[in-house]
Amino acid sequence: MTKTASHTQLSRVAAAVWILAAVVYLVVEKIAADNVKGHYSYLHHYISVLGVPDWGRYAYLMNGAFYLQGVLMFVGAVLVTRASGRRAVVFLFFTAAATVGYFLVATVHGGSPLAEGDGMQLHMAGALLVFIAGNLAIVPGSSTVARVADANWWYRAVSLLFAAVGILAWLTLANYNVWGHNYGPVGLLERIPVYSILAWQVFSAVVLLGLLRKRHVHVEHAGV
Repeated sequence: MTKTASHTQLSRVAAAVWILAAVVYLVVEKIAADNVKGHYSYLHHYISVLGVPDWGRYAYLMNGAFYLQGVLMFVGAVLVTRASGRRAVVFLFFTAAATVGYFLVATVHGGSPLAEGDGMQLHMAGALLVFIAGNLAIVPGSSTVARVADANWWYRAVSLLFAAVGILAWLTLANYNVWGHNYGPVGLLERIPVYSILAWQVFSAVVLLGLLRKRHVHVEHAGV
């Protein structure tokens, strides 16, 4: 296998794992939300509610989705970095930090012995890592993906928009009791910085697979 073919294969696998992570997360979130005791609202309730065993029978699936997203986000980043032929240290650093965040959110959930006392601070720290590091990873990550896929300028522009929206939503959520409540319900503001990461993963995967690449058609001009 040539070096170019190897890099292409790595980028395709990266795209596949990023899409898989996003799809599984969203499907499991819907299943968990539909089976919470009482009413659950995507707009007004925290995502973490779905991972509390006492509140939903599929909490274990939700926590599993957190783990899977964390692992596959990092695996995809490593594969894309290898395909790029460069180190991409900053991208891997932020992605690894976000992965730690997903693991903390899934492990230190409400009802876990680790959450007793001040343990929920670890859960909150994990959420912050996901919100901040996950969205900051998009900035260097988009540069790495663009290099691998030979993407046009608009790919990076859209990627930076995802990151900006995610960070802005997190800042609004962090100041919810002061002024953030004027801009949306808490559940929505929490989901935006999570969904921005998933959206970027899928968007980048589509670019890596070449599905948005302009098709060049070669036309032979026959002489008469």
